[in-house]
Amino acid sequence: MSGGEHMVRDLPGGPDIPGPPDRPEGLRARDQPARAEPLGAPALEPYQWRLDRVDIPGRETPREAIQGFRPGRASLEPIAGDEAKRYARASVSDRPWLNHAQYVDPDTARVLVAADRGGGHTVERHGSAVIPELLVNRAGRLEDPAIADDAVRRPGQDAFKPEGQLHVCGSSATRIKDPHAFATCFARGVEHSKVREKMDSPFDPDIWPTAVDVPLEQLLGDDGHKYCDGYRLDPVGGSARVARECREAWVDAMRNNREPDVPEPSVTRLEPDDFRGSVVKFAFQPNRSGNGWEIVTMYPDPPRP
Repeated sequence: MSGGEHMVRDLPGGPDIPGPPDRPEGLRARDQPARAEPLGAPALEPYQWRLDRVDIPGRETPREAIQGFRPGRASLEPIAGDEAKRYARASVSDRPWLNHAQYVDPDTARVLVAADRGGGHTVERHGSAVIPELLVNRAGRLEDPAIADDAVRRPGQDAFKPEGQLHVCGSSATRIKDPHAFATCFARGVEHSKVREKMDSPFDPDIWPTAVDVPLEQLLGDDGHKYCDGYRLDPVGGSARVARECREAWVDAMRNNREPDVPEPSVTRLEPDDFRGSVVKFAFQPNRSGNGWEIVTMYPDPPRP
């Protein structure tokens, strides 16, 4: 794996598609992963086909949830659907996690792009265009999918932290693998009572809201697990904690050009059925204006074995 300095800059675009500062830069298009896994595969059916069905009794349809998404409720800047698609096309060479936003309907693109233009990283690390290879390397090698350039991405490097601070990942790296399902989950999540309690809490930069867990079925219906997958770090000596410690030791050796004294970490694929009964975790941080809260990440968290 080639190394390189981590760089950030303003996003590409002109006055009609401005981009926020302080986000990871992709350097060369030829170095970027394709991130073009077929939409919805290998789910039972593409989530797009079910946008107009009532998937949760007594609730709006997924399409209604997506169309009703108000970015301001998530401390995000407003954006129109057509503008969102233009933004995705103009930015995808540097932000390959927006690949699917080029092709979905404008309402879905609006949710994906609005989330991406905030200060969080849920699209970069847990969205539909985060291909399995990136999840494998995040769970096993602490490589951050939010670094777009293969030449920059390396064990332990974080897209948002200063050089030297390790990227953080729990025992698993997961995603919602269909863009329409992701948009539905985010739009409904923003309005869920548990999330609203945190988002609407008084702003204090020294006391951040704690993360909350929302049952997956409350956001994507009883079969929402079919639209999730990921990879879990294999235990060491039967312990997930020891596995994480060994992973950190292996990454530290690789970053400092030492021969690791622990085996290279291994991971096991999480199939959709492994997400039955899972929750979606929402975590929060101060927004860029410094006057409220935004969602820093949203990801499906499967039950522990």
